[in-house]
Amino acid sequence: MNRKLVVLNLSLVGAVVYAGMDLRRQWVAAKEREAQIQRTAKVAPAAALPFTRQPEVAPVMASGYAKIAQNFLLDPSRNPDVPIPAPPPPPPPPVMPPLPLFHGMMNIGDGPEIIMSVNAAAAHKRLHAGETIGEFQVVAFNADQVELEWNGQRMTKTLAEIAGHGAGPQQASETSQADAAPATRAAPAPAAYGPDKAENSAGEHACVDGDTTAVGTEKDGLVKTMVRNALLGSENCIWRPVRH
Repeated sequence: MNRKLVVLNLSLVGAVVYAGMDLRRQWVAAKEREAQIQRTAKVAPAAALPFTRQPEVAPVMASGYAKIAQNFLLDPSRNPDVPIPAPPPPPPPPVMPPLPLFHGMMNIGDGPEIIMSVNAAAAHKRLHAGETIGEFQVVAFNADQVELEWNGQRMTKTLAEIAGHGAGPQQASETSQADAAPATRAAPAPAAYGPDKAENSAGEHACVDGDTTAVGTEKDGLVKTMVRNALLGSENCIWRPVRH
């Protein structure tokens, strides 16, 4: 038993000695390789950075300040406050044109309609609420008043104020102006009789203002008829297609 332990110990000592010698051999070989590399390898120097020439600054010349030296001390060019021109004035507000003229109302099945014209010489036009006459829009109307809108402004006028048969101040003003300058007054337009050119969806035409044609008269395939407006308690003239 003791013999076996001695042999085992000797074997372990031999293994340790051999391992130490092998490690030393590897260490010496690594040192030799390192020394050889240091003797043979050459490190290339890094390239120099490109040189950029700075722009040359022009020398200060006295001639560059000649204007400042020659100008008067209180010259406007020495004032750092630059005058700012005033903004242009706003455009004047638009002028409202004359109000349209009222000639009557009717209801023949398409709803209440108001008959108006741009001026006394213009053709009559039948309008529902929301439609326009000239530059005005008819907002609403009843048997006494009409509400108009122009350029975003709303105004309510009585029918008597804008009546087209001498009941409103507008026509009275026009009449006074015409009397004051009789030499420049235009000749009255000849009376027109018969149906108006405007036609509704049923093929009916309103009567021209001042039409004195007898009821039942036929003209251009139309017959003159009187329609009673139960809502307003009035009668209106209309030309309807002749039905045979």
